[in-house]
Amino acid sequence: MENIKFIDDKICDIEDRGYIMYRKYNDGIYVLMGSYTNKEHRSKGVWKNLFNIFLNDKVKDGEMVQAAACSEILTTYLLKIGFIKIDEPVRHWGNISNGVNLVYIKNNELPLH
Repeated sequence: MENIKFIDDKICDIEDRGYIMYRKYNDGIYVLMGSYTNKEHRSKGVWKNLFNIFLNDKVKDGEMVQAAACSEILTTYLLKIGFIKIDEPVRHWGNISNGVNLVYIKNNELPLH
């Protein structure tokens, strides 16, 4: 994997209520690196809005997104929109002991929730 290069990027809420960080490898695989929503804005759709921007504007048809999720709420949401559990390690994270590894391959024919 030494020939695989990557860039890190961040999508921020215009009102500075939160962000989503991701890494894109030059072979078209994205890895979610972290996210944050300010405490007073949680459960108001800020994260979902940022995540939809990520999936709709950054990820192209056929590209893969990997995520290592430790939150049951996040895992449930990602499974609902089309992510699947995998046994393989997620790039950068490997196999996490307190969560689940997930993968999503974008297909523009499937609507996002």
